[in-house]
Amino acid sequence: MFEWNAIDLHTHTVVGVTRDKGKDNVNFSYQLFQKAISDHDLKLVAPTNHNVIDLANYLLMKYVGEIQDCNVLLGVELDSTLSMGSPIHIAAIVEQDLLKNIDLANYINSTTEKKKNSEDAEIIYKDSEIVDLFIDNNLLLIPHGDKDRGIFRDAGPEKVEEALKKIQEGFFRICDSRSNWKLEQVKKVIFEMDENSLDDFGGVLFSDNRDWNNYDKFFRDFYMNAEPTFQGLIHAISNPTKRFCLRKEIKRNNNYISKIVFMNKNANSQILQGEICLSPYLNCVIGKSGSGKSLLKHMVEKKLDRNPMENEDYAFADNTEVKIYNENGIELDCNNINITVGKNIYAEIIKATTSKENEDLYSIAKDLNPDFESKEKFNLYISSYKKRIDEYCDLSNGIKGDKILLTQKIVNFNSNVNKLKNLSAVSVFPVKSIPEKNNMYTSEEVERFGKADLTEFIKEIEIYKGKYKVDLVKKISELREIVNLAKLDMKTVYYEDLLENKKVNVFNKAVNAVNTRISSQAFEKSKITLAIPSDIEEIVSLVKKIYLSEIKESVFDLSINLDEVNSRKGINVDQSVVVEEVIPEEELKNISEKENKIFSTHGKKGHLTNRIYNLLDINDSKSLIKKYLEIGVIDESGNWSFKSTFEPETTIFFDGNDVKKLNPGSIAKKYIEVYFNDRVMNDKYSLVLFDQIENDVDKPFIAGPIKELLEKTKGYTQTIVITHDPIVAVNADPNNYIECTKTENGIIYRNFVAESQLKDELKTISEIVDGSKSVIKKRYEIYEGENV
Repeated sequence: MFEWNAIDLHTHTVVGVTRDKGKDNVNFSYQLFQKAISDHDLKLVAPTNHNVIDLANYLLMKYVGEIQDCNVLLGVELDSTLSMGSPIHIAAIVEQDLLKNIDLANYINSTTEKKKNSEDAEIIYKDSEIVDLFIDNNLLLIPHGDKDRGIFRDAGPEKVEEALKKIQEGFFRICDSRSNWKLEQVKKVIFEMDENSLDDFGGVLFSDNRDWNNYDKFFRDFYMNAEPTFQGLIHAISNPTKRFCLRKEIKRNNNYISKIVFMNKNANSQILQGEICLSPYLNCVIGKSGSGKSLLKHMVEKKLDRNPMENEDYAFADNTEVKIYNENGIELDCNNINITVGKNIYAEIIKATTSKENEDLYSIAKDLNPDFESKEKFNLYISSYKKRIDEYCDLSNGIKGDKILLTQKIVNFNSNVNKLKNLSAVSVFPVKSIPEKNNMYTSEEVERFGKADLTEFIKEIEIYKGKYKVDLVKKISELREIVNLAKLDMKTVYYEDLLENKKVNVFNKAVNAVNTRISSQAFEKSKITLAIPSDIEEIVSLVKKIYLSEIKESVFDLSINLDEVNSRKGINVDQSVVVEEVIPEEELKNISEKENKIFSTHGKKGHLTNRIYNLLDINDSKSLIKKYLEIGVIDESGNWSFKSTFEPETTIFFDGNDVKKLNPGSIAKKYIEVYFNDRVMNDKYSLVLFDQIENDVDKPFIAGPIKELLEKTKGYTQTIVITHDPIVAVNADPNNYIECTKTENGIIYRNFVAESQLKDELKTISEIVDGSKSVIKKRYEIYEGENV
């Protein structure tokens, strides 16, 4: 039903009568016809013999075609000039109706015979004679030039696209008007074209084949995406650029929903058992209010979405077992298909545009781009800013501690100096104690050195396959050897220092022992004399450390850099949607010491004033942090945080316009454009679900961008759209419809195609979708005539 069908609507199967009254030689047999069908899987064929209709030949072809599932339409190729002088061939294809087909055959054959026996030099069908064909026949006209029999060889996609555009301009016409008016419109378009263009058009699409032994050479590999019937052909030509294609240009989806089966779990099921088939392209769900359209979306979403939205209104659907299958008959679930669900964001838009909460705006940004992370730059900055404040606290506290320790050291040093003065007359052992040597390495350093793990680095080297690989491996081996030698050297120096200090310690103990024997004062003097050099060294070291720390503190920058905290970034492919997150400059320039949005001063306000600080200024920001550190607003241990009110002001811009100043319809339009261009057309998703895509937007937007966006999805992803709008339901050219009906026994789902021969489904659409009757009529009327 939804396959692309190979078609050929211009072939020759019997000897015809040419313009000059000669024979149109044809090499045809039913065996060769059967082979052509089989070789190319032909689904729709039309014999268009020159100025004659062989009804017996047509009926036999139709019989052979039916055996091989190929539909054969009746046609004829007429010579004409359409009163313009230039020779033109017109292939006319008619609807299948045996009685009318018999009358048509009699009319054509008798008219051609009269022309053949007339005194005229050529067989030319007059305008009036062609118009007579319209009276009792629903037919299509395919005009083309007569040069090289209209064959254009090796046509590329550009030629086919051009030919299909000409179809829209009137080369393919449904001649439903019973007058010359329709023909005049066709003539007008043809008159504006040159003969070569006509030849290109006629030859690009169909074979114009006469030699069935060599059919392969003439077949255009041309396909139609509609049921292979006259109705399917009519439906396809109303949107030719999407319904016709060369085989090599066909875009095919895969891993899509081909069938949904509904089975009752229990007697409480409100959905009747059955199944529906879906097209791999655009599926349109229609039905009256409350008929189960959104319920169908809910069931598909619940089955296939990894994070489905819960809806208690559809709890009764749990009484129905839903099974979903792909084109290969494999049952689908959320683990083997990727789906995306478009949102009706009207409520979110209203909330976001009237609320002052950033999160409401972020919800819109998230809908547009699921990967969007709010306050990403801001959070990174305030994390580093808190670390800076903590570093400053550590530095400030370190200076305080070092100053206290320095005072203690100086007091102790002065005390020892005074003691030494008082003991100046005391005799001591003339041999003085020796200060211990400062070890070059500590035991921890010796233990740690050489244990660095090179495993990760070696793994990285394994990735490299270039010319330096051997050198790298060699250098690593050499490095290991050098490290081992360095470790041995380090141990040697460490133990030599240890041994030296052991000797010093033994010597000093001996000196102290002698002094102890002399007197307790001699021992004290000896101990102080030994300690003073060490005290001086420690005092000098502390003074140096404090001096350097105070210099560092004096230049420590605690101001906020707006360039590093504020963010403005596009979140969609063409950067037309921009999220701006900024802290207003004036807000940071006027920070009250007692109460502000950044620091929590709760419980400390009695110690604070109303002084205003500028956090963009180095000195002001440091003064405020110092004050907060002194009174405990900032915990010196680092156990503090910024207030939750410290966050950027957020603005979303759509095409440079502040979203808060746009109406919901404008936002909905942008959402739809971004959603389809960024998320649907990226080959990431197999299925797109969208409920009432037309909500909150105007008719021109539906008829323009929405229609075009839906058409673009064909061949990229399967789309299921629930709609009440006739433009979406008709002009977007759905490949398949799903009708939802609520009956006394429950909800029924069925699928159909607009061109179905089983039932007038256009009437179904017009009765269900409001206003679709006029839209359907307009779609099938390229020109509006007096009988429309």
